[in-house]
Amino acid sequence: MQRLSQLDGLRAYAVGAVVWAHWAPQGIHGDIGGTNIGAIGVQIFFVLSGFLITGILLDARFKQATPTPSSIVLRQFYIRRFLRIFPLYYATIFLMALLNIEPFRESIFWHATYLQNVYQQLTTRDIWGSHLWSLAVEEQFYLFWPILMLYVPRSKLLWLMFASIAISPISKIVVWSSSLQIDPNLLTFGVLDCFGVGALLSVLARQLSTDRMNTLAVWFIGVGVALFCLAQTEFIPLLALRQTGVALISGAIIWGASLGLGGPLGFMLQNKVAVYLGTISYGIYILHGLSLALWQWFYYSAPIPGYLIFSKLGIPDTLNENYWFLLFVKTAITLGLSVLSWHFFEKPLNHLKRHFPYIPKKTPENPSLETQPAKTR
Repeated sequence: MQRLSQLDGLRAYAVGAVVWAHWAPQGIHGDIGGTNIGAIGVQIFFVLSGFLITGILLDARFKQATPTPSSIVLRQFYIRRFLRIFPLYYATIFLMALLNIEPFRESIFWHATYLQNVYQQLTTRDIWGSHLWSLAVEEQFYLFWPILMLYVPRSKLLWLMFASIAISPISKIVVWSSSLQIDPNLLTFGVLDCFGVGALLSVLARQLSTDRMNTLAVWFIGVGVALFCLAQTEFIPLLALRQTGVALISGAIIWGASLGLGGPLGFMLQNKVAVYLGTISYGIYILHGLSLALWQWFYYSAPIPGYLIFSKLGIPDTLNENYWFLLFVKTAITLGLSVLSWHFFEKPLNHLKRHFPYIPKKTPENPSLETQPAKTR
C-alpha cells in the first residue's frame, strides 16, 4: 500500500488538535459536546491505526496466491514496527532521563516498558510525558492484534470486530458504575472501539464494493452523530457510547480520505503543508509534550544556563514567564526537532523496512511467490 496523502493530512489535523488541547490558553482548550478536542485527535489516530494495521495484515495473509506463513508475517510486522516507532521514542525518553528532568526520570521504567498509562492510574496524569500514554496503548494493541488477524479464521473476523467495538463501552459502564478508581480511557480495553471501528472498515473494504462501502460510511456518520448526541448526558450507559460515536464518524472520514475526497475537505487534507505535517506527525506528537521540559532544562540547568544568557543580553527574566514567548519557544523546539528527526533519523531507518517485506520476493527457491513491493505506513 502506497502512502495515502490525505491520510497524512488527516494525521496533521489530529496531532494539531492534541497540541492545541495541551498548549491553548486557559479556558479555550476546546471541547466538542463535552469531549476534549485533544481526545478526539487521539481517537482519530487509534481508528487510523486499526484501519491500516488490519489491512496490511489481512493483505499479507490472504491477498497473494501462495500465502506467506503467518509466523513470517508476524516477524516482519514487529521488525517494521520496531524500525518505525522505537528509535525516536527511546532516543527521546533516554535523553530526558540523561538530562535528569524530573519527575520524568523517576518514571523512566514505566516509559521504557510502554506502561505509562498504567503508571498514571497508580499516580497522576500530571507528569512530564503524560501524553505518551497513547503510545503505550498503541504498543499494547500491537501485542495481541496481529496474532488475532493472522490466526483467527476468516469467517470469524467480523464477529471479532464487533466484539472489540463492544468491549470498550461495556468496560466503561462496569468501571463507572463501580467504586474502581481507574480511568478506562487510559487503558487499551477502554479504546478498543476506536481500533475496532478502523479494523471493521478494513475487513469490510475487502468484502464489499466501493459503492456499498460509501453507503456504509454514510451510515457510520449518521449512527456516530446519533450516539454522540445521545451521550450528552450523565446516564452512564449512554455516556459510555460517546467515544464510539466519535470513532464511527472518524472511520467514515478515514474511509473517504483513503479513496481521495474532493472539494474543500479534500483540499484541507491534501494541501502540501498538511501532508508534510502529517508525515512528521509522530515526531510532533512525541516532542510537543516534552518541549517545555527541554526549554526549562536549557534555561535553568544547561552548562551555560539560558537565564545567564538572557541577563547578559539585558532581557528581563519575566519574559520566560510570558505565555506567548513560551508558545513560540515550544513551537520552535517541536517543529525544529521533528523536521530534523524525520529527515536525518526516522526516514533513513524507515527505508530499512524494504528489507523486511510482508510478501517475500520471488526467488529460484520460491518460484511461486509473487514479487510485490513492501507496504509502508
